[in-house]
Amino acid sequence: MSYIIDKCKLLKKAEMEISQASTKDKNFALEKVAEAIDNNREEILRNNKIDVENARKANISEALIDRLKLDKSRIDDIIEGINIVIKLPDPVWKSDRVWTLENGLTISKMTVPLGVMGIVYESRPNVTVDAFALALKSGNCIILRGSSSAINSNLSLVRAIKEGLKQSNLSPDLIQFIEDTNRKHVLEMLRAKEYI
Repeated sequence: MSYIIDKCKLLKKAEMEISQASTKDKNFALEKVAEAIDNNREEILRNNKIDVENARKANISEALIDRLKLDKSRIDDIIEGINIVIKLPDPVWKSDRVWTLENGLTISKMTVPLGVMGIVYESRPNVTVDAFALALKSGNCIILRGSSSAINSNLSLVRAIKEGLKQSNLSPDLIQFIEDTNRKHVLEMLRAKEYI
């Protein structure tokens, strides 16, 4: 088994659960995730500081460091982003258009979950939470691959997300993060079409 496929198999197990989760369960899970991020704020900021220091040692531009950097205000913004997603209408299983053919067959255009989403992104740790929150609200699992420059921040955020999910009615396996920053895993992710 490969590293990515093992993670994808966990996602596939969680896929049915999240695709059929009620709006109430999804919103409750998002509330718990927001609480967990708030409760783990110090750890997140401590690990982000390591990422910022490593970025400076690697002579990364100040513009990129600014995107990477978290502070109290940016953590507040991440939590507020989750609260905004909670307030959004649930897009899943909504019928947009219904029509009947001459032979009596009724057809309905309906929004449904995709299943497992994969996202590769760079040095913005807030994307970890934003992508997760939108995936959950839309009834999807997600596998994330952030940049090596934000690895400590992203791992702290994913731990907090999983902690929040454990306190809800939803599986913490519905989010997977690629901790290994080797670029070969991006290609493996892109090839995992039967899962993602």
